[in-house]
Amino acid sequence: MKNNTNKINKFNLKKMSIKSYALSFIFFYILVFSISSFFAFIDILKLNDEIIETNRSSGKAELIEAINQLVNNHEIMVKEFSTWDEVRQQIDTPEHYPYWQTHRLLKAGKLPDAFIEASLYEKSGKILNKISTSTLPENIDTNKTNSYFNIINNTIQLVIISPVLKSKISKTSENAHSIVGYVATKSTIFSQLKRVKQFNHIVADSIKLEIHKKNHIEVEQLINFLTFNIKENTEIIIISSQIQQILLKNTLVLITFALMFYFLISYFLSRPLHQMSAYIDTLENQAELQPGPDLDLQFHIHELEKVKLSLRDYQKKLQTVYSNLDEKNQELWNMAHHDALTGALNRRAFEEHWANIATLFSDSRCPVSLILFDINQFKSINDSYGHPVGDEVLKKIASAIQRVLRQGEKIYRIGGDEFSTILYNCKPEEAIRIASRCQTAISEISFTDENIKEPIRASIGVAHNDAHKPTSTSDLLWQADIAVYSAKKPGQSHIVTYSEKIKSISSTILSTKINNLVFDAIETGNNIHMFYQPIINLMNDKTDYYEALLRIKDNGEIIAPGKIFQLIEAKKLDYELDKVIFKQIANDLQQGNIPDKTGVSINVSGPSIIHPEIIEQLSIFSPYLKEYKIVLEITETSLITNIDQATENINKLKQIGFLIALDDFGSGYSSISYLSTMPVDIVKFDISLIRQLEDDKQFSIIHHLANMIGETGHLLVAEGIETKELKDKIKHLGFNYAQGYLYGRPSPLTKLQ
Repeated sequence: MKNNTNKINKFNLKKMSIKSYALSFIFFYILVFSISSFFAFIDILKLNDEIIETNRSSGKAELIEAINQLVNNHEIMVKEFSTWDEVRQQIDTPEHYPYWQTHRLLKAGKLPDAFIEASLYEKSGKILNKISTSTLPENIDTNKTNSYFNIINNTIQLVIISPVLKSKISKTSENAHSIVGYVATKSTIFSQLKRVKQFNHIVADSIKLEIHKKNHIEVEQLINFLTFNIKENTEIIIISSQIQQILLKNTLVLITFALMFYFLISYFLSRPLHQMSAYIDTLENQAELQPGPDLDLQFHIHELEKVKLSLRDYQKKLQTVYSNLDEKNQELWNMAHHDALTGALNRRAFEEHWANIATLFSDSRCPVSLILFDINQFKSINDSYGHPVGDEVLKKIASAIQRVLRQGEKIYRIGGDEFSTILYNCKPEEAIRIASRCQTAISEISFTDENIKEPIRASIGVAHNDAHKPTSTSDLLWQADIAVYSAKKPGQSHIVTYSEKIKSISSTILSTKINNLVFDAIETGNNIHMFYQPIINLMNDKTDYYEALLRIKDNGEIIAPGKIFQLIEAKKLDYELDKVIFKQIANDLQQGNIPDKTGVSINVSGPSIIHPEIIEQLSIFSPYLKEYKIVLEITETSLITNIDQATENINKLKQIGFLIALDDFGSGYSSISYLSTMPVDIVKFDISLIRQLEDDKQFSIIHHLANMIGETGHLLVAEGIETKELKDKIKHLGFNYAQGYLYGRPSPLTKLQ
């Protein structure tokens, strides 16, 4: 608990306090407000600039309007001036023009004072008289008489050219409105420009020229050379000022609110929470609740006071739980380390115990023996009698083994039908004696209540770690596993001690490559190839049918069948592999790959012949029973394992139309008495028995054996016929069929055709 508390405290040091969160919130809020205020202020400035720009555009339009109005006024005055009789007279009779120009032209009051200069021109555009002080042009382009401006010495001068027409009295004549000459005037407009109209946007006195001198400026271009100031928009100034004041006030309110918020958080939340944290620490550090100032602390916040009372009640209940915790922990440990069905220790307990054994052995080098028990054909018991019966079998076997073990030694259930025990300071001889006593105890168990008729046995593997020749304790596990597998093989003792002689078995069982190939073949059917070897009828030397033999190929390489079936038996995959083989053979029959008027012999494993679904699996051959001879080869050991179930299934298969052959006769436990009860049609003499025909004594025995079996109506098949001499002997003995290299090796379907 203290370690966990320290970890939690260290973790909490990395967290922020309530005050820190409050400050972070305040700073974040101020930041957001500042950013929003900044963008609002920028928008105000942009709006102000837009208003100023709008006012400037309006002011420019006003100034353009004033210029146009002023030019229009002057043009009207000049046009009116051009109708003056004296002007037409001077153009018609220019003899007195110099005098008239000097004394009458500008002094007669026909033109305002703003006109500083005027001249008359002939119809061709040539000036009548050029005065040295005149700045008007000597010639004018009569095709371009538009008004224009000159800027001279920071003064704007308007030049207006107007045609002079004939007298108005001659209106009826063709030339009444013909041009007789031109008048050109120059006037200053700068002072008039400021007074020509009331400016709403421009400060009139601010109108100024940007340049000091430039000639011939078009009327519409004059605006480009003028500068002016815009009148201040008092409404915008007032609004902008008010907005700035609002922002300032809001900022002050925000700061005040932030300070008040921080104070409230600190006083009403952070401080009570610190007190609550100290209160929890006090509860945690007290084994039993003791009254004191720390526990009598009163909170002003109703929710915190309620939490305090709840914590106190919880602490009281927690102390009650702690008082029973050790007892419960022991009970839970027992539940977690014991098998619920048999009461034996489970695999978890075994692995923990085994880890301790490895440490103990490395320190003291005491001899250790490991015994594994595997119940033979337990899956068949479950399938035949049901799982409740199987559970009772496991319970009785676990109890029997535990009674035999020495004091302090325990039985472990490490798999569905696998048990194990570990023996300390035990010599190999003593370990074998204990294993033998366990085997005897198992064989003496009565299963009459479960209605189990056949005997139940266990295959036992023993592995020993000698203190003088130590091996890794982890090796004992697979050594004992290999020994158990060897104990399951026909003809072997049910108790096998691991030795170097059986070590080669592990190369197949533990080969990753073979494991992967076999498992993939069972799951997908890949790499499975069926080879067929002919079985010859000795009456006519013709092939009567073929035996189907399994081959598994890997990149063109055939895996030895012995390695395949070692793995299949060790992993208890017989039935699963048989199903795949059945499908492959049925496919060959469907494709017509088996020659007509022959048949096929199919090997059926012991676990498969007693399997409750074997009839259904073999039903795929029913369509071919009329055209082909279908023989099911069954080893005698599979019949002995569960003879009642096997006999029942065989009788059903015979009724369907299958022939039954007893395979490997003479290699195991065969006897004439078994043949009298086994429902078989064909007996295949094992190759080991046939090879003994070379011995005269054995020949006589086999001769009589063949005669007896043949007289019971069984057909006889001899395996391993490789020479003509051997063929003649078996034919003489009365064998019906022969199989061997003399007639053909196992071959793929292509060679059968």
